[in-house]
Amino acid sequence: MGPVYDQLVMKPGELPIEAELAKMSLILETKGQDYTDVGFDASTGMGGVRVQRVRGATGLAGGDVISQINDTSFVGLTGGDLQAAYRKVTDAAKPGDKLSVKYKRGETEGSADVTVTKATRDVYSVSSQPGVSRLVLQLRDGWYRAGKKPMPYTG
Repeated sequence: MGPVYDQLVMKPGELPIEAELAKMSLILETKGQDYTDVGFDASTGMGGVRVQRVRGATGLAGGDVISQINDTSFVGLTGGDLQAAYRKVTDAAKPGDKLSVKYKRGETEGSADVTVTKATRDVYSVSSQPGVSRLVLQLRDGWYRAGKKPMPYTG
C-alpha cells in the first residue's frame, strides 16, 4: 500500500484527471470527431466578424474584420443578426467548397478564397467502468452532487 498511499494521501496537489475519475470507477475517453473546417475561427461582436485564429494558408490573419463571405454581407449587422448571418454561412459550408471572403486589415481592404476542408478534433467523454457496485454508484452520486440531495438507488 506504500505507493498508493503516497500518491493519494501524501503527495501535494491534485491528481491527473484520469486518476481522479478512476477513484469513482469512471474512465476518460478520447475519440476523434470529424467536422467541417472553414480554416479560421472568428468572433462576432461590436466590431463585426473578427478573425481570431487562422489554420493553414487562408490569406486571412488574426484581427482581420470580415465584411462579406460569398454573397452574405455583414456590414451594418449587429448582435444576434450578425451572429446568425455568420453561422448560416459557415454552417452551410461543406468540405471542398470555396468561400470568397472580403475583409479589412487595418485600413486596407482585401479578399481571400478559402477552401473548406474536413478535419478531425479530439472529443472527450466520461463513461463508467463495467461492473460498478451499488456502493460506488452512491459515492459517485455524492461526488457529482457535492451537497445536493442524492438520488435514491434501488436494487
